[in-house]
Amino acid sequence: IRENIIKSLSKGFSFLKKRKDVLFVGLTTILSDVAIWGSLSVLTISISKEIFNKGTWGYGLMDGFYGIGALLSTVIISWLVAKTGREKSLLIFYLSAASMCVIAPILPTVYLASIAYFFMGLNNNSARIIIRTIFMENIPNLIMGRVQTIFGVYTRTMVLLSSLFAGWLVESHNILSGMIFTSFHYILAFIGIITLRYFSDKKENLLSIKISDA
Repeated sequence: IRENIIKSLSKGFSFLKKRKDVLFVGLTTILSDVAIWGSLSVLTISISKEIFNKGTWGYGLMDGFYGIGALLSTVIISWLVAKTGREKSLLIFYLSAASMCVIAPILPTVYLASIAYFFMGLNNNSARIIIRTIFMENIPNLIMGRVQTIFGVYTRTMVLLSSLFAGWLVESHNILSGMIFTSFHYILAFIGIITLRYFSDKKENLLSIKISDA
């Protein structure tokens, strides 16, 4: 069984070795998921408790507004991408999400912070939908599971590191420094998209096709 697993995963690595664009996009844009599942899972409760003194209720409010934004993104994403294209949309989404991370802890009320979380959810999940669509279009079904497993291991490792470092920042410095750290998850995803544009061998890369044309 062990040999079969290794053999199976090796096919995933072989594919990613050939498709460095898919690998690069995966490694950078997955950091936006890491932000939500990692550092923000630690920081959101800290923001609610220590900045707004709202405890679990404030955490639920902010997390709920994030969820509403994420839900809305599933409805409007096709329209947004049809207007601006994948590449520009991703750049806007990542930059906006990064901005919301920095803004949220310095807002005067938990209600305004929840609105920031709403836009964070809207932008982050919109970007996530685009990236997952790109993966489905560019990774053959026969090895999709193997590639997802590789990215899954990477994601969980980064989530652990992100959570630990965010917790250390809160304890050693302050919540704002933790949120700035979180914003860099999105900034790195933003840089990844720009880098792909300038270093792609083709005039049209895997980000240039619109979802509506798929």
